[in-house]
Amino acid sequence: LPKARPPQIMAVDDDPLIRRLLEVQLTSAGYEIQTAASGEEALTMALAHRPDALIVDLILTGMSGTELILQMKSRPEFNGLPILAVTGGNIDKSKFSILSSFAIPTFSKPWDEENLFDQIENALIGATIFAKQQKT
Repeated sequence: LPKARPPQIMAVDDDPLIRRLLEVQLTSAGYEIQTAASGEEALTMALAHRPDALIVDLILTGMSGTELILQMKSRPEFNGLPILAVTGGNIDKSKFSILSSFAIPTFSKPWDEENLFDQIENALIGATIFAKQQKT
């Protein structure tokens, strides 16, 4: 029987240490991971490689994480893509409103690894259900 490929997660953070931490944690949990250092790089990579889920830092150099989320949510090719947000700072009202409107879970740095894994699994399950509903 063919072996199922592990879910592919893209982690977007401008801090190389955070990208490496996510890479180590997610790889050890059985995920394939791609990393991007900016919102622009993430958008280009996501169009080419279609990750199964996205973890994005809200405070990025250049295109903000919030702007990346809005751009991805406005494109039909990313319809149903689960997004999780990470931040090292406070979330202002406008960012909170955007995250709430798309039901995007948010984690503070440092995060609890098991909670992160649970949220990823829940997001992937939700995306699978969404995809099945779109087909019917």
